[in-house]
Amino acid sequence: MPYAAELHLVNYNYQKYSTVVEALDKSDGLAVLGFFIEVGDEDNPAFQPLIDSLVNVTYPGTTLQLETPFPVLPLFPENVEEFYRYDGGLTSPGCFESVVWTVMKNPVSISEEQMAAFRQLRESASGEPVELMLQNFRPPQPLNERTVYVNDLQVGDASSIRPILTVLLLSSVLALLSQ
Repeated sequence: MPYAAELHLVNYNYQKYSTVVEALDKSDGLAVLGFFIEVGDEDNPAFQPLIDSLVNVTYPGTTLQLETPFPVLPLFPENVEEFYRYDGGLTSPGCFESVVWTVMKNPVSISEEQMAAFRQLRESASGEPVELMLQNFRPPQPLNERTVYVNDLQVGDASSIRPILTVLLLSSVLALLSQ
């Protein structure tokens, strides 16, 4: 099923590397949490602080320091026990094969109005003809002998383990978030 968007929370191994840039090309440098986004009928309040800030970062190269910490846990889907994990690459230029991907199986929902705010982001610089940031995805890549692990274990239900499953504890994901 095609989704309206994806959200990637990029984390780096700060215990070994002093910056994200230093970790980019290291096999143990990056971990990305991925979420599929679908358009629904209601605003998602967890996304609103992010959406309210988009007007300040409409053009490439602009940055914004948030005045208050931005809680990421509310962005997660309700069920975080079902996810896929694999070793892969960045989706942006460089495309270094240095990422441990954890992709949530269940999407999160935002409203059409909230999605419209994301669709106002631009590829073009201020003052140049408007070129909106649309279709800015990396095409699916070959599997290249990768193993994709599936965690669909429901609490107290060992029957949902699939033969290809290697249970990678959710606590490792939560540990990344708490650091």
